Amino acid sequence: QMLQKKAMLPVAIFCFSKKRCDSCTAQISSLDLTTANEKHQAHVFLEKVLSRLKDADRQLPQILRLRDLIRRGLAVHHAGLLPVMKEAVEMLFCQGYIKVLFCTETFAMGVN
Repeated sequence: QMLQKKAMLPVAIFCFSKKRCDSCTAQISSLDLTTANEKHQAHVFLEKVLSRLKDADRQLPQILRLRDLIRRGLAVHHAGLLPVMKEAVEMLFCQGYIKVLFCTETFAMGVN
């Protein structure tokens, strides 16, 4: 919230492991950093991306968790994510819809 008040978002926080990314995100998962319009735009984009997946794949725990996080402006990015989700997170972060991103070095490779 301090970063939001000081207009220092979005921010990418690099972690050394997938586990650390997930645990850091869990610690702030109650935050909601997006406006109603940002929620809508991120939802529309994400649904378009997920439409390429099979129905069963859209219900994977990873997808459901990221959907919920992204709705609130949060996300993770690490090697444990499906490639389509890594790409979606990269694009949403670059567009400013993800405000706080916990990531490993895989994020730097994806954005580059």
